[in-house]
Amino acid sequence: MKTKLGIRAIVSSDWHADAVTAGEERYGDVANAARMIAAYAISSNRLASRSLFVFAGDLSNPDPPRCWRASKLATQIARLLDAAGVPSIWLTGNHDVLEDGYGSHTLMPLDAGGVSSWTRVVAEPTTLHPYDGCCVLCFPYVPRSHGYDPEAVVRDWPAIVAPPALIVGHLMIEGISVGSETKDFARGRDVFLPIDALAKKWPGVPIVNGHYHAGQLYRGVHIPGSLARLTLGEAHNSPRFLEIDL
Repeated sequence: MKTKLGIRAIVSSDWHADAVTAGEERYGDVANAARMIAAYAISSNRLASRSLFVFAGDLSNPDPPRCWRASKLATQIARLLDAAGVPSIWLTGNHDVLEDGYGSHTLMPLDAGGVSSWTRVVAEPTTLHPYDGCCVLCFPYVPRSHGYDPEAVVRDWPAIVAPPALIVGHLMIEGISVGSETKDFARGRDVFLPIDALAKKWPGVPIVNGHYHAGQLYRGVHIPGSLARLTLGEAHNSPRFLEIDL
């Protein structure tokens, strides 16, 4: 059955391409998984159902030397998607940002050239239109110097503007069972996704949020989870990505 917009969002999150598990670097596992997801998005991109690639944050900590390899991976994948005509959206997560006062983050190389407007890096709350009639509302994690009020973003949405087709964020969720993302991978401060305000204003609009390493559906929010089991305590996690028809 055809969907309303005929768009398939392919969503992954929390790559942590700089991760080390029990002394073993995980870059190879993450890179292979990320390339497979990108290849799927490309192969699924057809006139009847166009693909949209979405990365919901946490590429890498911004600490050299491993962050450079992670940034190179993201740039390579963005170029592959761009060459195939697949729009991609890349949100900053709490591990990506630097508290340097300038809003620096690990996804900045994607903005430095070599890819077209099909590739969009989101380091502040914004709306994007990857396809005609398809609006994506983004809630990235930002440093304190660029802080914003997620509730205000929802409250101030113009009444004359159509609702988004997809909402994606990398914020925290009140009440959810936490895992290694707040222990072994703890970083930054708590900024919460306004789930109740979103559900009230736009009932039925799919909401996706990164940050949490266990894939799940919680209070109507789709959480992709991490691309790999990044700690020994994540043995129960099932690395995956999400596919959402818009």
